[in-house]
Amino acid sequence: FRPGISSAVSTHVSIPMFFNIQYEPDNRTHIASGKTNLYRLAKSQGYQTAFISSQEMYAIASQVSKGSVDTWREMKHIEQRPETFDGKLIAELKSLPIDWNRPFFLTLNPRAGHIPYAKYTPAELVHFGKGLSKTDDYHRYMQGTYDDAMRYFDQVVGEIVVNLRQQTSNPTVVVITSDHGQRLGEASGYGHNTLEFGSARVPFIYLGLNTPPA
Repeated sequence: FRPGISSAVSTHVSIPMFFNIQYEPDNRTHIASGKTNLYRLAKSQGYQTAFISSQEMYAIASQVSKGSVDTWREMKHIEQRPETFDGKLIAELKSLPIDWNRPFFLTLNPRAGHIPYAKYTPAELVHFGKGLSKTDDYHRYMQGTYDDAMRYFDQVVGEIVVNLRQQTSNPTVVVITSDHGQRLGEASGYGHNTLEFGSARVPFIYLGLNTPPA
């Protein structure tokens, strides 16, 4: 685990910048060229590629994929699944047409942890925000529902890792991070899309599956 800084404070900027390696921020010419696009590079090396999101990604799809994503799924593709919340994303992962014995490059983008936090958290995982009301104590409500959202995010990530362990015995690198951070009332409010440290502060977790001990 290492603390990280996102490349931007909104999804529509940070995700294209994440998948298109660059030295200068907002270098649109370089992003458009696709020269260092991670999906294009993975595809050129024979990797199977997929991108699954519980959010709508239509505005940035072309900047992320550069035509090199074999399977692209976002909310409009998976919303009819019977599962709830990010269970739809997990179900889509399990049904991916991937040969897990061959190299693959896969992105999973859950909704858990996104504002409004309570909206995307299953009722059975509500603990810290239980009984709280935003009208009675706004700060306690926002912080409690955020903590519940993080409990759910941990569960989603755990299910993803368990599934990957079951699917492949090959060395696999898992990177867990975020496209932006969250303000939690320490400055001027909650959420993101503001030029404050809370909107850019993200975790960076590197996990090796089926790899020898360091």
